[in-house]
Amino acid sequence: MSSTDADYTSYVLDHIPRVISALLAVVVSAVTLLLISAPLGLIMLVATPIMLVTLNLAAPLIADRIARQQDQAGRTTSLATDLVTGLRPLRGIGAQDAAAERCRVVSRESLAATLSAARAQNAYQGASTMLSTLLAGGIAIAAGWFALTGRITAGQFITVIGSAQFLIEPFGTLAIVPRWYAAARASAGRVASVLEAGLVLPEGNGAEPAGQRYDLCLRGVRYGPLAGLDLHVRPGEFVGVVAYRPAEAEALVRLLTVPDGYEGDLLLGGEPLETVDRTRARRLLHVEPHRTDLFTGSLASNVDVHRSGNGGGELAGVLRAAAADAVGADAAIDERGANLSGGQRQRVALARALHARPPLLLLHDPTTAVDAVTEHAIAGGIRALRHGPDAGYSTVVITSSPALLATADRVVVISDGAVTAEGAHAELSARDDTYRQAILR
Repeated sequence: MSSTDADYTSYVLDHIPRVISALLAVVVSAVTLLLISAPLGLIMLVATPIMLVTLNLAAPLIADRIARQQDQAGRTTSLATDLVTGLRPLRGIGAQDAAAERCRVVSRESLAATLSAARAQNAYQGASTMLSTLLAGGIAIAAGWFALTGRITAGQFITVIGSAQFLIEPFGTLAIVPRWYAAARASAGRVASVLEAGLVLPEGNGAEPAGQRYDLCLRGVRYGPLAGLDLHVRPGEFVGVVAYRPAEAEALVRLLTVPDGYEGDLLLGGEPLETVDRTRARRLLHVEPHRTDLFTGSLASNVDVHRSGNGGGELAGVLRAAAADAVGADAAIDERGANLSGGQRQRVALARALHARPPLLLLHDPTTAVDAVTEHAIAGGIRALRHGPDAGYSTVVITSSPALLATADRVVVISDGAVTAEGAHAELSARDDTYRQAILR
């Protein structure tokens, strides 16, 4: 959906009074003509609906082309936003030329859709103007004939000519109504598809996990590239996960974000995750994806999104743990964090996840854009904040960072959709060449 969809839909509020005034003008003029000459009034009353019905036949074509135009505009805007947002990483891997070519292709498709819609609307505009002018002109010609044959007086003829000239504008307004309707309907359909979209997360049936310390258990889970995954995260445990294929890591993150369409058992505190009340599930299990969004405001407002006001000391501790304290709690952040480096954005997003203090926290590649020294500091900060003597939180980090993996209590290796090895980071590094290559920096 593009932002102009809302504009096209809201234009209906402007069109309604225009249409009503045009209809009133036609009705008053028709009554006037009926009083002067019944045939002239009947010509208007019969010809006006015929004209509108004829023009309305083109409305589906216009609606279809406008819908395609808006769809392409939305795709182009989204792609351009992604390109600008990810320009630095694209340059880092030398993919800026491929991304620019993709943007050019989508832009050309959007241009073609826009020109197609414009041609249809211009053709309709020309046809509607021609028909409304012909109708007004036809009434004037008929009145002239009636005046010549003595059926109406010269004064009545002048009145009809004045009415015909006046009617050109309301006829034009009524003639363009089907086009307005087509544009509004196409955009309203796209807006409605967003508003009526179902909830991403299931409602749950209100089940409550037992106890105060929650574990996460996956048994025989099949979901996308995951094929029989078994993973148990015990209360208070810090687990590192190394997925040899990025698709497996993304599938695990997606599954824990939206637990739907999988086979096997996915339990939170002994209850199937999809049955846990949605609000409670969000509080108990926080999944922080690799790509996150920041918002305009201060760093503090981005970290403490619920305005909990728990005090500057807690916020400062979270910022230290995420190595984001150097940025400053009062630092201004532009939309999407555009004024921050990639590493700074990652640290702010990590601080936000840590500030939520969920019993179970899953992080996906939280330090890919930071240097090695900062990465070690973050690993120690996460350990100290979430796994101190009185913390009792559980943390899962999907990463290939040696610093984070070395800090974890144990490391789980996922290959071919299942767990193939687990143990301490040092132990796996010493005995497993594939693991060693996967985490090599």
